[in-house]
Amino acid sequence: MQPEPKPRFQVSGSRFCSGFHVVRQEHSGVPAIDRLETYEAGCEADTHGKGEMRKGEMRKDAIFLAAIAALTFNSGLVRARSSDSAQADRAFVREAIQSDLAEVQIGKLAQEKGVSEKVKQFGQRLQGDHGASLEKARSLAESMNITLPTAPNAKQEATYDKLSRLSGPQFDRWFAKRMVQDHKKDIKAFRKESRRSGPAADFAKQTLPTLQEHLKTAKSLSSSKT
Repeated sequence: MQPEPKPRFQVSGSRFCSGFHVVRQEHSGVPAIDRLETYEAGCEADTHGKGEMRKGEMRKDAIFLAAIAALTFNSGLVRARSSDSAQADRAFVREAIQSDLAEVQIGKLAQEKGVSEKVKQFGQRLQGDHGASLEKARSLAESMNITLPTAPNAKQEATYDKLSRLSGPQFDRWFAKRMVQDHKKDIKAFRKESRRSGPAADFAKQTLPTLQEHLKTAKSLSSSKT
């Protein structure tokens, strides 16, 4: 009794089915059988051990893969944009709080050191308006789980230090000049945020008119000769 011949395995040439090679198992005297039978419908064999995917199946596969790739890319792009927008909102709120803190301090200083009555009055308005804005910004920050800044930034503190060393008409002139510069910068940031959507954008829209009024007053003081 002769031993049963061992099966021979081979990968059939260029035969390719749905992204996988089809392995053909052959026995002596027994017709070849493909191991990946579930994929047989998508392949065409030939007598030379080569195969190719049907053109119709290939087109379907290409369309399907392209759709998956597009969906994956778009999904990642949406997540990235959403993350960038959230980070921008958080940065805006933190900077708004620091700006309010700085303006409240400078407003108090203007009431103490200002020579012109208009400077003193503007200082009082700065303290009141930015104090109210500060409360709103803090409440917004808490709702967004943002750590609250407790002091102005380094540049704002440097401005306060310089103003505190000035006196007389020099203080009034430099104070007005700084308020023009600071409020132009603030308005630019608030306008940019107001074009977004969400609580931070709503806060920016509500605050913009007050900032614009401050800028108008600061310009008036800056152009005054007294």
